[in-house]
Amino acid sequence: MKTKNYLFIVGIFLVTIITLSIIIVLRPDENTGDEEISEELRAVRQTFVCELSEDKTHYIIFGLKNPEQRYDEIVFPSKIDDLPVSKIIDKKNQNFIDFKNVKKVFIPDSITYIGTDEKDNSIANRPFLQSTNLNEIVVDENNPVYASENGILYNKDKSILIRYPISRVEDEGTLSYSFNDNVTEIYNYAFANNLALLNISFNENITKIGSAAFYKCRNLRNVSFDENSNISVIMAYAFEDCQNIIKIDLPNGVTSIGSSAFRGCINLISIYIPSSVTSFGSHIFTGDYNLKTVFTDSENIEVLNKNEILDKLSLNKNAEIKDINENEK
Repeated sequence: MKTKNYLFIVGIFLVTIITLSIIIVLRPDENTGDEEISEELRAVRQTFVCELSEDKTHYIIFGLKNPEQRYDEIVFPSKIDDLPVSKIIDKKNQNFIDFKNVKKVFIPDSITYIGTDEKDNSIANRPFLQSTNLNEIVVDENNPVYASENGILYNKDKSILIRYPISRVEDEGTLSYSFNDNVTEIYNYAFANNLALLNISFNENITKIGSAAFYKCRNLRNVSFDENSNISVIMAYAFEDCQNIIKIDLPNGVTSIGSSAFRGCINLISIYIPSSVTSFGSHIFTGDYNLKTVFTDSENIEVLNKNEILDKLSLNKNAEIKDINENEK
């Protein structure tokens, strides 16, 4: 009886192993070439990781097949088997780490979204954030969503600067940048992780500095605003970890400063906050241990001195709030 049970168990085990082996051998695999796909798709997959969308209306590029390989340039396809390539999305939410060794990219007219996901249906989300060797972004002139100029990624009418390539530098590997008059918004993460950026100058037409727009620009020293500035919103994390900024005078007209906007600016000594600011996020100055003076308008001193505001700002306990009229801005 025991022998029969033993043989039965062994038989079941062998059948299971054989069945699994057959499944593995017969399973389509894009890398082995067993999958029945077109020659066009097979050719694209020599360079890119791509998939057909769930509704089978378009293709999505998820990264490079060989991410460690260095590329002087890559050209994203506009179509595969007569279906448009509509999106470039980091499938694993790793901030485009797959494009870290690419110097130049060409965006076709078919691409309508670049990012790590499609949160809030925005036009992009952290595009090419970790593409540390990227020097130039070129967009087909017929693209309905994006445009490029001087290697920089914009929205179609170039009013929103979406991404400045990290490796696009000037003399001696540094960067001082002044925005075109056409630009009205600095998009989320537009300059994030740019270690070459030393100076930034905002034109009078800019109204919004996006979330984390200058996040971890650790060598940024000087931030200047046009005297007729129209900036009203500085979003969360906008200048977080900009460790070399010493002084900032925010322009009159700013109404909102987002959470952690200047968090980790460890060398910030003074800042001017105009009385126009009525909305404060939390932890705006957390970690700014060298902040000594917050200048403001005389009528705004009492507002900033309220305990709840100071706690919300996480202001250094040794910092003083002073009337800007008593000091030169």
